[in-house]
Amino acid sequence: FRLVNMYNPGTFDIDNMEQFSTAGVSLFMTLPCDGDGLAAFNMLHSAAKKIVDEFGAHILDAEREVMSVERVRQYVEQVRAFSA
Repeated sequence: FRLVNMYNPGTFDIDNMEQFSTAGVSLFMTLPCDGDGLAAFNMLHSAAKKIVDEFGAHILDAEREVMSVERVRQYVEQVRAFSA
């Protein structure tokens, strides 16, 4: 999966990370993917939860609504459909 800045240019200036500030980041993955898609999604979701804990953020879904348990289940089913 990938992590990008939500704002242009979407990248991170590694040499100046100490001064970096943004109002949001986006985690995403494409399907099908190399390897175990469900494991990749689980790692993505775990990373998102760690960001939430560290920065007091919120996880939003593709419609920019607060991520619900039901939405996570839907995403898991989508990942499984690509793996079948």
